[in-house]
Amino acid sequence: MKPVAILLLLIMIGCSGHKQPEADYVVEVLDLALKLSYYDFAIDPVDEYFSPQELDWFVKNRSAAEKIIIKYVDRGSTSAILLAGYLRLDSVLKPLRRQLLKLRSTYGWEGPDYSKEEAWLNSSQYPYHNIYIDAIESITQKPIHESIKLTPSEYNSLLRESRRARTYDTFPDVGNNPPYVDGKAWCAKWLLIQLKLLEN
Repeated sequence: MKPVAILLLLIMIGCSGHKQPEADYVVEVLDLALKLSYYDFAIDPVDEYFSPQELDWFVKNRSAAEKIIIKYVDRGSTSAILLAGYLRLDSVLKPLRRQLLKLRSTYGWEGPDYSKEEAWLNSSQYPYHNIYIDAIESITQKPIHESIKLTPSEYNSLLRESRRARTYDTFPDVGNNPPYVDGKAWCAKWLLIQLKLLEN
């Protein structure tokens, strides 16, 4: 059964006592399913995605909704990640941790001086990672460096990757062809700093 179908079934079971016309209720359920599959890196409050009534439904049906929330978190859904943090779902920590440790390239905002290390280590370069960090901290009620402990293998992998982080000015002059900078290497370095495993 597909995730949206599971969600529809869960909601219909969980809200079987609803008192609105059937057609209106189906539209409302479909709208909720669409909201749960929203992808973006902007971190808005969870109530920007879900109404108070919808949040109340999720609070009352936490255990029924967990599996579908985990599926959407695994797919990177912004609203599902925020909802996991809002509900403080311990069961979602594992997929959140897995997603956090995936290296993604820097966002590459225009304006910063990319010959300087600070430009690459600014948290705004890693908007998706920030969503995972916020959710994990909401669930654990601890800062990320206390919430996430790396295995020796994970640490060594991130450290090895971080050593490849180089700014533009460290490459030889290539004229009009800008050198390639590995954003994932910078992401590894940034993550290690967030986890207080590397000095900035």
